Amino acid sequence: MSLKESSDERTSRVIDQLREMGDPRWIPLYITLLFLVLFSSVVIALFVGSVVLGLGGNAGITFADVNELLLNREAAVLIGNTIAIGIGGGLIGTAMGAIYAWLTVRTDMPGSRLFKAIVVLPLSMPFIVKGIGWISVLSPQFGLLNRLTRSLFGFTLFNIYSMWGVILAIGVGGLPLAFLVIEPAIRSIDPALEEGSRIAGRGLISTFFRVTLPMLFPALFSSFMLLMIFGLGNFDYPFLLGAAQGGFDTLATEIFMVVFGSVVPDYTAAGIYSIVYVIIAFIAITIYWYSTRQTHKYQTISGGSRQTVHKLGKWKWAALGVCGFLWGISFIPPFGGMLLMSLSPGIGDITTLQFTLENYVALFDIPSLRSVIINTLLASLIAASLTAIFATFISYTSVKYDRFTGLGDYVSSIPLGFPPIVYGLAIFWLILLVPYVDSLYGTLAPIILALVFVRLPHGVRMITSNLIQISDDLDEASAISGATWGTTFQKITVPLVKGGVTNAWIYSFIGSMRELGAIVLLISAGNNVFTGLLLQMYNQDASALPTVAAGSVVLFLIILVFVLGYEFLGEGKYTAG
Repeated sequence: MSLKESSDERTSRVIDQLREMGDPRWIPLYITLLFLVLFSSVVIALFVGSVVLGLGGNAGITFADVNELLLNREAAVLIGNTIAIGIGGGLIGTAMGAIYAWLTVRTDMPGSRLFKAIVVLPLSMPFIVKGIGWISVLSPQFGLLNRLTRSLFGFTLFNIYSMWGVILAIGVGGLPLAFLVIEPAIRSIDPALEEGSRIAGRGLISTFFRVTLPMLFPALFSSFMLLMIFGLGNFDYPFLLGAAQGGFDTLATEIFMVVFGSVVPDYTAAGIYSIVYVIIAFIAITIYWYSTRQTHKYQTISGGSRQTVHKLGKWKWAALGVCGFLWGISFIPPFGGMLLMSLSPGIGDITTLQFTLENYVALFDIPSLRSVIINTLLASLIAASLTAIFATFISYTSVKYDRFTGLGDYVSSIPLGFPPIVYGLAIFWLILLVPYVDSLYGTLAPIILALVFVRLPHGVRMITSNLIQISDDLDEASAISGATWGTTFQKITVPLVKGGVTNAWIYSFIGSMRELGAIVLLISAGNNVFTGLLLQMYNQDASALPTVAAGSVVLFLIILVFVLGYEFLGEGKYTAG
């Protein structure tokens, strides 16, 4: 037999390989690779456009540009502000979420079921809406609480236009996400370990710090890192509470200002700041990846023991007050301030208790409002559908293909390393550089693409947690019975992960309606959405704040309808972050 492969054998082998590549069972892998190519194209466009080509007479980024922008005190302050806001907001949100989750799960506090149900309610308010609410309550000039404390006690309670104001807004707003991350970990603690510690002579406090806290560390650290990454990339709060009135900027607001804050956009500066932004975010996400890969060190084996519920006695009412305060500060001040401002005759009349609907009349008199609402719903609908489709196939690649698990994990996680506002700049360069794509500028397509990138990592995690519970035996039994991969996927896999897909869709839909940072650089007259309209109204005329607040109430109510509809009519529980 010849050692060399004959021409017929080589042809047959190539045909077999092509047939295998054309097998429908590889569709999830191909769609995963398609998304990777799409994402890589955006990243390459950002690098080529910002670093190599540039616009106008500037031939890309040079070392002189880097030295001028980064090697100075102003750049250090920008970077320091960004990191401080991320860390501060992460610490506050994680602490609040841990206390809230512990009291509702491990104690006999009255009303715990109610507090578990309403913890997600603050998620119905977009960040720009919350920002308007915080301004209405804690503005040093006209904020409701500040005017009351000045009239009663002669001092200003808190200046929301400050670094601490931004940290407070991000921190207390992170309560729902922190709770959703930490609560399952608290629920899964094996009580036998704590009981063993008590039997060994340790007290309740010693047991908590020596046994319970180490087991909760992965969830606590994950919550902190997720909230910190969100704080690093947040645009809404730093712009409303910092750049617009507080006199300080972050990398996100500076990127916006160098593009829209001057007559001639400085895309070179925007590119440099974006690259620095990405480096900081990737360092944070790398730490997060590493920490979550080590969580096996904290695993416990449980036979389904019942959780130990601590009897608080007379202290249960204090616990109720603590939970009420934590939830209240995350929802009532921004919502109440927004609502009162929307009903006030003027920006300084919030404490006069004189109410009017004129602000809503002015809002609905805006000629473009109808098209803005349609754009918002349409972009959110398409983005949510694309996110759910991509997330389903990427999750399948991660869980069902042993050889490509790393690829699926990588593709689903890498978008987290890009702050939302950087996507806007990257997609701008993609449209500018790719032939025949420039016609998409001013349409909803760039906005939809940015929304998919931002929401996909979370959607993949929602579906993966569902898909990983499906045994391979079901696929094998279906194949043995003669079903094709397509039939198995359609009749068995999809129905079993329908809950995860639904969660991913509703999270992406509602999150897309709330998003501003990822799309703020892509908004134009023809593709404006609701959050962009609110930002433009506030940015053009600060005295229009009551009308902006009215718009915030309308947007909140639209989102609330979908949240409540999903809670009462859907098949799963809303778990957005």
